[in-house]
Amino acid sequence: MSTQFGLAWLLVLSMASAALSVWGAYRLWQKYRFLFLGSYLFYLLAWNLYGMLGVLTMVVAPLAVPGPAASAVLLVNHILFIPLHGIVSYFFLNLVFGLAGKALPRWFKAGFLALFSLYFTFVLIRDLVVSSPLVIRAYSLAVMGACLVAALIFLHWQLRQGKKSSARRHLLAFELISALGFTLSFLFMMNIMPGIGLFAQSLVTTAVVFGFNLPALWALARYVRLEYGSRPAGQLDEAGFESFCLNFNLSQREGEILERVVKGRSNREIETELFISLDTVKKHLYNIFKKTGVKNRVRLIYLVSSQVSKPEQDR
Repeated sequence: MSTQFGLAWLLVLSMASAALSVWGAYRLWQKYRFLFLGSYLFYLLAWNLYGMLGVLTMVVAPLAVPGPAASAVLLVNHILFIPLHGIVSYFFLNLVFGLAGKALPRWFKAGFLALFSLYFTFVLIRDLVVSSPLVIRAYSLAVMGACLVAALIFLHWQLRQGKKSSARRHLLAFELISALGFTLSFLFMMNIMPGIGLFAQSLVTTAVVFGFNLPALWALARYVRLEYGSRPAGQLDEAGFESFCLNFNLSQREGEILERVVKGRSNREIETELFISLDTVKKHLYNIFKKTGVKNRVRLIYLVSSQVSKPEQDR
């Protein structure tokens, strides 16, 4: 009875931590509408789903399902882990590139999808037959760990290249918390504490997997607020926006595209709304970047929202 009670609390705390981190990330994205914050939200959704599958595999299945059936549940969960590893890695890479003011190149996206698809096929055809689920998990964790560590190294390198500021300290904190959280999560998932019992090990693993994203989210939110201000993007004063376009000598079409960029529209969405080609959207965006003196979408949104956002009394 005590084990079942503890299990219930473990699941409740896991879901509460996951829900809190996702809710916080959603609120942050809703306020600023930066694309990299959308990537962070999807990363958290995938990571927390991955964590919940881990709890089911490590705790619920051994206690609630008979032996042969538990092995089948374990196998199915480990197969599901592999595409989740790819999703987590992709959105975290997208987040890191966005924080660096860059976008993932198309060739990188295509290559990443192709390589991960080949790896998934390799696991299904070969390792599923000749290896145990634990070996499959070890391979998959190694691949995901390599992607996430590479992303954090890239982010750290970008921080060293940029100017130092108080906001950068919070981004560095986000980097360190994430690195520590990933490292401990992977180590605990590989059962490095065999002497403390299944439930105790699961409790520690769950606390780490779901817990580290909360301080990481706080550090990221502090960075965004300090770096880009507290004004939400997308709330514009019409007269002020027209004045902004005149000051930077933007054409009417460039103004229409800029307005949609500030509201968080993607290039594809702008293409559809304005009935123009994707190449035309990109050409106008290039001209807008050149005229305003910014190098990426995030800086452009901040430049507009900081100069044209509606005053507090109008919100």
